[in-house]
Amino acid sequence: MRRVRFGLVLVALCFWINTVAQVPELSFNRLPGGRDLTSQYVTSVTQDHYGYMWIGTRDGVNRYDGYEVRTYRSLSQNNPAGGVIGNIVEHMVVDGNNRVWASTTHGLARFNWLLDRFEVVVSDKNLRGLPGPFLEYLYTTPDGSLVAVCDNSIYRYDDDTESFRLLYSSPLGLISVILVDSNGQWWIGHQYGKGIIHLPDINFPLDYKWFQSELFGSKTEYSVLSIAESDGSVWVALESSGLARIQLNSKLVRRYFETGDERFFFYLFTDKAGRLWACENNGIKVRLPGMESFLSYSNKLSEPGSLSGGLLGVYVDNLKNVFTYHNGGGVNVSYWNRGFYTIRASGDYLWHTTRPNITALSYDRNGNLWLGNNDGGIDIFSISEAKKLRIDFRDGDRRALGRGSVQALFRDSKGQMWVGTDAGGLHRYNEKTRDFDVWRQGLTPTAPTVNDVRSIVEDRKGNLWIG
Repeated sequence: MRRVRFGLVLVALCFWINTVAQVPELSFNRLPGGRDLTSQYVTSVTQDHYGYMWIGTRDGVNRYDGYEVRTYRSLSQNNPAGGVIGNIVEHMVVDGNNRVWASTTHGLARFNWLLDRFEVVVSDKNLRGLPGPFLEYLYTTPDGSLVAVCDNSIYRYDDDTESFRLLYSSPLGLISVILVDSNGQWWIGHQYGKGIIHLPDINFPLDYKWFQSELFGSKTEYSVLSIAESDGSVWVALESSGLARIQLNSKLVRRYFETGDERFFFYLFTDKAGRLWACENNGIKVRLPGMESFLSYSNKLSEPGSLSGGLLGVYVDNLKNVFTYHNGGGVNVSYWNRGFYTIRASGDYLWHTTRPNITALSYDRNGNLWLGNNDGGIDIFSISEAKKLRIDFRDGDRRALGRGSVQALFRDSKGQMWVGTDAGGLHRYNEKTRDFDVWRQGLTPTAPTVNDVRSIVEDRKGNLWIG
């Protein structure tokens, strides 16, 4: 019996240690350079594939690179050639092609990377298939598509026609928020107590399940404010009614914080670690996968490192930094541990390099880390597949990596990876065939002057410069 008890205690201790390791230690401060924001009334925060943070406010858009803020206002102000349409930004999202979209009270704008400005896509003069310029909600699906909500309908943006096409109309009335879960199923939240419609396949709109009484009971005046997926469940922020958890498999519903001062939730976010961040009037509650309890971070204004007041939402970036945005309080940020982690040339670890001398480094558009070796070849850390891939040079193969030290790794604005070596010329990686287009003296007539390529950059017009 003692051995059993000791084993249970040991298991519990290991679980506790693992849980503690996941608990974020948050200490918030105002965003460095945050005084340069166009407004301290922040409405939306998102991150593009390059790592820039985009901050929508009630007076234009701001792009933050970790050091400085670049501002974009409407056509009539500091950007006469192109800009957001109206300065009151409602939503900001990034689609699968790394296009940054900003919806405002007057329409929809898209960022042009080459011209470094926003350009109007939807306005009252050109609705592009929408019934009006104002969008209740803007969202990117897991496959990278852009969808917009107008009244009771959902529209998907079509790149071929550069317009929106009707995807679904709800029989329950005004839609407030949508989510496409990890199984590709749609969860559509409504205003005024109409609850949620769950669509396994949006192409079959009559095959749905309606969640209403399980969420609101007899209350008909409250809306679904936010939806997020975490830990095998869909979580719902219910206006003045706490949180609801709907299990994906069983569709069973469980309620949290139904009464008291903690029932006022309004925004949910799931980070890449699967943690659920729930914003409510008193601050943020965080739930770790596998745990029933929530961690709380309150806005105690008298304590250093506490949240500012007027919380509106939260965003956790690719580096685990936590950004909160506020109504009048700008942006707060709590940085993740900035210590270094060493990756060595040792097969004892999953993430190890083939060679000890690293000469180039870059991330591809899928978030995989590319490491160029001094004596040839490339290591690719495929994070999603949890394995290391290896590319070696092969003499005589016209579509293989060339000989020599890998001196340059570069991802262009289209997401293509370019490689330069000091003896094998210039290479462009093909994701589908996992080989290269090669520009090399003696092999291709349009090759660089020499096969020693040390640097690759791209200008605003999309031209590559080879050093």
